[in-house]
Amino acid sequence: KQWYQRRVAITAGILHPKRASATLRHLFQLLIGAIFCYFCFKMQIFLILLDTGVCYLLMKLSPSGFVHITVFVWAILFMSVSHIYRMYTDYNGYTLDFTGPTMIITMKVT
Repeated sequence: KQWYQRRVAITAGILHPKRASATLRHLFQLLIGAIFCYFCFKMQIFLILLDTGVCYLLMKLSPSGFVHITVFVWAILFMSVSHIYRMYTDYNGYTLDFTGPTMIITMKVT
């Protein structure tokens, strides 16, 4: 138990704002988040990244007057196809898959 507490204290000390840049702290948080996401969803993490990546590209490349429409259509379409596929493969079952985070992503980007 003490070993774990020392490891956490050292990591927190290294990432203190006076010692580490904001970029380093953000990369550390991104790495930890990706590890947790991989732990929960395994290879389905790439579908989550696909959804967010396409939304990001649509925000960057779409005309400013149509960004909200293109992102909305993509997010709803991706979420709908994901749910239909899940209903086809695991109807009335309870499995932890990427459709939960996809619903949250859809709410956040639209």
